[in-house]
Amino acid sequence: DKFRSYIVGYKVVVHTDHAALKYLYTKKDAKPRLLRWILLLQEFDIEIVDKKGVENSVADHLSRLRIDEGLPINDSLPEEQLMALRVLREGLELKDKLEVVSAIEDEKLPW
Repeated sequence: DKFRSYIVGYKVVVHTDHAALKYLYTKKDAKPRLLRWILLLQEFDIEIVDKKGVENSVADHLSRLRIDEGLPINDSLPEEQLMALRVLREGLELKDKLEVVSAIEDEKLPW
């Protein structure tokens, strides 16, 4: 759901070393769990290209990447930050802009 707006209506080519993914669409009698995935993927114009890990160095590297700490990803952009960005765009004095940026970094916004 998060990236749907970026890929709906576009041709997307996925280079993967997961060969079974390529044949997911051709499976006739799939289990309900697989059918849900198939239905979800049919919404997009996706071409799956099977590429062995040795040939696909980026995917190979990412699949072997070891991260010791499980840090949470904070991808939220609170309304306060959006408001501060809008204020910056509308044109404040440099001193005021620096104060707003500092407040964003310190998470101490007045509104």
